[in-house]
Amino acid sequence: GIVVEEREIYFEDVIKELKNNRILLLRINAKPIRHSKRNSTKFIVAHDFDGKYFQIVDPALGGLSIPKEVMKDSFESLETKKHKDHRMIIFE
Repeated sequence: GIVVEEREIYFEDVIKELKNNRILLLRINAKPIRHSKRNSTKFIVAHDFDGKYFQIVDPALGGLSIPKEVMKDSFESLETKKHKDHRMIIFE
């Protein structure tokens, strides 16, 4: 069966799961990644992290390499600016 666990998610959890070779579906604020004028809640796929850059797939822009600072801003501003909780689906 499918295991579903609801809990607080932190940026460090994202890094840990990627280091364990998992693929993630993350809800983020896309504004920092897309350089848009408005905050926007979107889902992206994250599939690798080398210590400096996240490898993601954004449905609007395709495959991207995102600096850690930008990804952290996208993750944290979802809660601070969009007032939404973090969501993550882990594919094993």
